[in-house]
Amino acid sequence: MTHSTPSQLMTVWYEQYRHDLCRYVRTIVKDAYQAEDIIQETFVKAFQHIESLEAVTKPQNWLYRVAHNLAIDFLRRETTKDKTEANMKFSYFPAPSTEEVVSIREASKELVQAVNRLKPSYKSVVTMRKIQGLSLDETSALLSWPKSKVKVTLCRALKKLRSTKESQ
Repeated sequence: MTHSTPSQLMTVWYEQYRHDLCRYVRTIVKDAYQAEDIIQETFVKAFQHIESLEAVTKPQNWLYRVAHNLAIDFLRRETTKDKTEANMKFSYFPAPSTEEVVSIREASKELVQAVNRLKPSYKSVVTMRKIQGLSLDETSALLSWPKSKVKVTLCRALKKLRSTKESQ
């Protein structure tokens, strides 16, 4: 898709990927406002590198990778802060709205909550493969993991989700 200016290309990408990226980042950071900030930062980075990205055939992969890295960086910064403050902040985060829950394919409110309790690597794989519907190849590329690691991590995450459900 050829556009006359980098800002027009960025506008197209923003409209096309913003909602899915935000939903993905929100599963990692559990804070809607912080997720929005991370997405804004993602698109700022994209704009800064637009010349090299115009030839990219799948900008979605690059954007997910940047958003993922920024979300993980945020979590790392949060863990260095007062843990009690961080735990209180996350424990009072409101449940997703009905519209958001409906928009996540075949997910229920309980599943979203269970996925949010998984460790970050499990959350990422479950979100990408089972909620966002990305292929094994796409997930492997976005996480920079071998396909075997994606498969094993997904298997372990699903096992953890099953055991969580059975214990309730």
